[in-house]
Amino acid sequence: MGYKLYREIRDNAPADWTAAERLVAWVIADDASDKTRRSWLKLPDLCQRAGLTADGVRKALQRLAARGYEFRIPVCTGRDGRPVFAVRGHSLDYLVPVLPARPKAVPGGCLSSKGGTSGLPSGEKGGTPVPPLSSVRPSLLTNDGPREDLASRRARTASRASANRDIPAIIRDVKAAVTQVDGEREAVILSDDEALGLYFSYVTPEARPKVHDLVAYMVRIIGDCNGIDGALSNSEDVCPSCVRYESDCQCAA
Repeated sequence: MGYKLYREIRDNAPADWTAAERLVAWVIADDASDKTRRSWLKLPDLCQRAGLTADGVRKALQRLAARGYEFRIPVCTGRDGRPVFAVRGHSLDYLVPVLPARPKAVPGGCLSSKGGTSGLPSGEKGGTPVPPLSSVRPSLLTNDGPREDLASRRARTASRASANRDIPAIIRDVKAAVTQVDGEREAVILSDDEALGLYFSYVTPEARPKVHDLVAYMVRIIGDCNGIDGALSNSEDVCPSCVRYESDCQCAA
């Protein structure tokens, strides 16, 4: 199995990964083939081994993807150009991304890049500044096609909140669409922040003036994603209180 990949994640995972992100990455890497880097681990097994709920695993995978480390393998592309990772009849598969090696520690507790002078802090005479690990910002496709940087997408959340005061109506309409596509049970277990995440992920500011029937619009989106699971795999939760993406929410602080 993937004991080499497990060690690769252990040794090279960026310091800002959360405990849940590390656990999910470790479990997938441990199950994956060292040759192909692929894993067909079932979601219940992944949850059991990581000690997380299905929702916790999904959020960890989304956060990893937002950092530039996509573990999920797309199975198709929706009509809006977004990758779809899970559809009915096809479980979610994984591919362990290649992580750049961390700079190694040297005597004195300083980091040294290849060829640099070690043992001296950056900025002192003879010291070699160590550049931070680079992270790739993923680009997201809007409904109208052009790519949008994730940071820019999040920076607009505040303006979205002011332009969309009727949050309960948005949540109600999104859940009504889920009911039409996947049934009432799925709508009941869909959280408010997930409903808002679907809205802000798929109904871009440019498309909003054209959306006169949100229920019908979301029915089409969820149908294009082959159900609510596929639609959720391409969205990020939004806090109903501050209407910011979960990773930017300060409500709990």
